[in-house]
Amino acid sequence: MEKILIVEDNVQSLFALKDSLGERGFFVDTAEDGNIGSEKAKNNTYDIIILDLGLPYKSGQDICAEIRQRGNDVPIIVLSATFDSDTKVELLMMGANDYITKPFTFKELHARIIVKLRDRKKDALILSACGFTLNADSQTIKCGAKNVPLTHQEYQLLNFLLMNKGKVCLKTEILEKVWGEQPDSNTKTLESHIWKLRKKLKQRRKKPSFAQNRTAISLKKDEQEICG
Repeated sequence: MEKILIVEDNVQSLFALKDSLGERGFFVDTAEDGNIGSEKAKNNTYDIIILDLGLPYKSGQDICAEIRQRGNDVPIIVLSATFDSDTKVELLMMGANDYITKPFTFKELHARIIVKLRDRKKDALILSACGFTLNADSQTIKCGAKNVPLTHQEYQLLNFLLMNKGKVCLKTEILEKVWGEQPDSNTKTLESHIWKLRKKLKQRRKKPSFAQNRTAISLKKDEQEICG
C-alpha cells in the first residue's frame, strides 16, 4: 500500500483529500501546519508528498527545500492558489515534481499521483555492492533471497554513502545531508547508526567495511567493496 503525506492547513480540504485517497487504497498521513509537515517528512518514509505552499509556521517552499537537501527524492506535488509562473518555475527547479494550481479536481490530482508513482517504480534506484542490493522502494538490503530491513535513517545513511563512492565523507556533512542537522551537531547519533548497520550486516558473506575517525566515515573500495 502506497503511503502519502498531505500537508495542508485547510482542514476541510485536507480531510476531503484524505478520505478520497483512502477510498482508493492509499494510506494517508496528514499535517495541518508547516512544522508538523516538516517533522513528518523528516522522520517517516512516504511514496509521495502533497504539499500546500501557504502553510502556518513554515512554508511549503521551505519544506520542499529541506526534503531535497536531505537527499530524499520522494515525489512532491505542490498545491497552490498562486498562478505566477516564476513561482512555479522556482518550485520545480527546487525539486518539486509537479505543481497544481487551485482550484483543481480530485480526478486530476489522482491522475497525477498515479503517474508519479508509476514513474518512481520505473526509475527505482537500485544500488549493488558487496553482494548486496539496496532497493529504494522497499528501503531494504537484499542478499540473495533474504531481505535485511533498514530503518528510514539507516537507509538514508547507507544510500548517501553509496551515492558518494570514492569520497571520505565528513560526519558533519552526513549529519547535514541525511539528518538535516547543523554542522556543529553531536555526531553520536551518526556513530550509533553506523554501529547498528555493522550489526545488521556482520553475518553476511560480504559485509561493507566501515572506517571512521573523529571527523569522517568511509567504506573500503575495491572490486567487491564499496566506498562512501
